[in-house]
Amino acid sequence: MILACFWGGSFVAIKIVVTVIPSILGAACRLGLALILLTIVYKLFKKPLTVPRLYLKKVWLAGFFMQGLPFALLFWGEQYISPGLAGILNGTVPLWTFLISFFVLRHDEKFSVQKCIGIVAGFLGIFIIFYPKISLGLFEQSFMGTVAILGMAVSYGIGGVLNRLTLSGAQKLNRYGSLYQQHISSFLFLLICSLVLEGFPDVYGLTWTWAVGAALFYLSFFSNVLAWMIYFYLIETWGAVRTSSVTYAAPVMALLTDFLFFKNIPNFSEILGAFAIFLGIILIQFSFTFRRKQITLPPSV
Repeated sequence: MILACFWGGSFVAIKIVVTVIPSILGAACRLGLALILLTIVYKLFKKPLTVPRLYLKKVWLAGFFMQGLPFALLFWGEQYISPGLAGILNGTVPLWTFLISFFVLRHDEKFSVQKCIGIVAGFLGIFIIFYPKISLGLFEQSFMGTVAILGMAVSYGIGGVLNRLTLSGAQKLNRYGSLYQQHISSFLFLLICSLVLEGFPDVYGLTWTWAVGAALFYLSFFSNVLAWMIYFYLIETWGAVRTSSVTYAAPVMALLTDFLFFKNIPNFSEILGAFAIFLGIILIQFSFTFRRKQITLPPSV
């Protein structure tokens, strides 16, 4: 629930940022400030900042899919769609995580009829959300923004599985060093993308307000430093699919904060699609939880 609150509110904060700062630069600012704050936290609690050099490329690759690429897509996409809809599409992460885990982590994830129904329900929800936008045109801004946010969800799924591979099993990398290094790789990726695609920022021309500063601090400290430390701990102990499912309440928080800040109300197709996605996640999560309970039963039962 804490993760859902932190990440659910981030969609409104991102919307505030991209109205003033170029989108990818805003994402880079978020990670740059988060990196500074994470360094302070790690120094205070004497946590490691590095991982063995042998695994550095794998950790940086996981960071690219876990923060670099999805943050770029999220900030860019939110220029054209509401924070509430972005939160709904973010709710599809468990669907992508399960599908990717099924092919990559076969010993962790098993297929079942119930999970199959959950996946179908989830993709039906995605189709319901996309259908009205497709009718407006494939190159219409709201459609492109929706595609970008969905790409963010797929990237999160890939990143979650990659982190599962590095934080468990034979490698068993330290999660603190892994998280720190992923912040570095993601920040460098976003900074380079911003310079290439958006040019050098006109710092003096940016009208930074207290609202933008507060939004960036919220994104950096609460949605990054605190939330990702919790997330990495859960991935290490729970696994990729179950951890991705803890964000089931994030779309609700996103819709609530979107209404409170911008008075946006989702249309019927978005509500119906969100319900189908939520149902799909519940079916996948319930099946997973039930299987875990069966495994941990005492031998005498």
